[in-house]
Amino acid sequence: MARINMLLVVLSLWGLAGVALAQIDEIQSDRAQYSQTVYMIDDEENSATSNLSDELNDKASNKASLEQALAAIKQEKAAGLAKTNLLRAKVRQFIQQRIETLNTFLMDGDLLDYVGAELISRSQIQAQAVTLVDLANPVPQSGVLTGGGIYLASPTQIKVTVLRSIRDRLIPLWQSNSIELTELGENRFMFTTSVNVEQGDIIAYQLADGASVQFDKGTGDTRYLTKPLALGEGIRLRSLKGKSERRAYALGVYGLLSQPQ
Repeated sequence: MARINMLLVVLSLWGLAGVALAQIDEIQSDRAQYSQTVYMIDDEENSATSNLSDELNDKASNKASLEQALAAIKQEKAAGLAKTNLLRAKVRQFIQQRIETLNTFLMDGDLLDYVGAELISRSQIQAQAVTLVDLANPVPQSGVLTGGGIYLASPTQIKVTVLRSIRDRLIPLWQSNSIELTELGENRFMFTTSVNVEQGDIIAYQLADGASVQFDKGTGDTRYLTKPLALGEGIRLRSLKGKSERRAYALGVYGLLSQPQ
């Protein structure tokens, strides 16, 4: 009887052991499945990371290619712009040379229109720096002024200014560069750039030394200032001196003016 009881105990324990082993096998199976799932997730993460890295590398490569292409385009554009500017400069220089040649030909051949008093020796001088405003010889027609003339009594520097009457003022609209004159007697000179003028414009002459040009009294209407003119700064007629003297100076300008209809 005791053996039977012992056998029953052993069988019970054996059954429990079997159940335990079965549970252990199930746990190990679940663990293996979990490990496999973790490995799959890691593989997916690694694959996604690799794909993202490849995508970023592709974008970086594309960006580098675009930057390289843009740099090449900018370089080509700069080279093209430099060539265009050089060509424009050469064309301007060519045209300017032709204009200067034409102006010289027209001036030397007395083919230009002249606005001013006769370029002759006169009787009086004013020995101080002076700005002369020739009211007796307004521009008769619209056109282009290319140079000037003076009968020189002594070396000087001259600036020519174009004035336009606006209301009760004369407004300086254009002024030439300072031109140095040294040859005595009749002188003709060209402006660095020509200037468009309208009918009725007044010409003024700024002289470093008033004694360089002579004048007569009673035959003209050139008035004067003892200060230089500034562009855009209007002057009133009543501020000009010499109205009663009716001066005529050996000064004038040359150009191509429209012919009256």
